[in-house]
Amino acid sequence: MSPLRRFVLSGFLWLPLCFFAWFYFAGPLVFPAFCIVRWAVAHFLADAISAASLVFDSKLHTVVINFVPLLGPQIDPASGRTFVIDAIPINPMVYGYALPLFAGLVLAAPLSGRQRTWQLVAGLCVISVSQAWGVYWELLKYLGMEAGPSGAAIVARHGISAEVIALCYQLGYLMLPAIVPAAMWIVFNRGLVEELTRPPQEPPQEPIRSE
Repeated sequence: MSPLRRFVLSGFLWLPLCFFAWFYFAGPLVFPAFCIVRWAVAHFLADAISAASLVFDSKLHTVVINFVPLLGPQIDPASGRTFVIDAIPINPMVYGYALPLFAGLVLAAPLSGRQRTWQLVAGLCVISVSQAWGVYWELLKYLGMEAGPSGAAIVARHGISAEVIALCYQLGYLMLPAIVPAAMWIVFNRGLVEELTRPPQEPPQEPIRSE
């Protein structure tokens, strides 16, 4: 079996296990991203968010980040009733599926235990930043576009336009989770990539003997 086929087969075997482990250990694996986004909110959105917590959502059967907003009473345009937004729940898992993808690629590659360990640790650090990016911009999208006039006023005070919010949100939702794991794996394993993409060598032909 060629090295490429062996790698693809190993990837198909490892990926389901990595996704299961990622979902089962969601709390510890999301915690680094939660710490990053909590720091960002405390430094850049302190006038909009008073607290953030990582909790388990029984409806989604996974962890969510609850942000407590500093927003005044809102008016429902349909009914005219006044209501208060107690919490803004955001599911960080939708921005973190890059982690099991990267782990599956690393475990499928013919690497030593030491190489796999440092690549997985480095991947967790980089992907946590990418995951925090997605959560942060979804929060800004909610404040600027769904939280009523008070939320839009807070975002306007920070000088962030709706176009910038939409662009950064789409970057964190669509592009980073797919690009980051592949790019990191290629950078970490350039020699292996060259080996896997090298065309197979044809066996040497025997010289034709003339009688």
